[in-house]
Amino acid sequence: MPCLVATGRYDVFLPPRRVGPAAQRHLGTRLHVLDGSGHLLLDEAPDEIVALVGRALAA
Repeated sequence: MPCLVATGRYDVFLPPRRVGPAAQRHLGTRLHVLDGSGHLLLDEAPDEIVALVGRALAA
């Protein structure tokens, strides 16, 4: 089952420094960090999320 984990560079609830190691350790996947975004990725960067999911599905 493919797994995609993303967070915003400025997410104070799930900061990249905490999510990255957990994504690798528990899910075996790398973290995608969206620059210029915080916690609400779907509101703050919808086009980037669509592109990220599209690339994951095409792989």
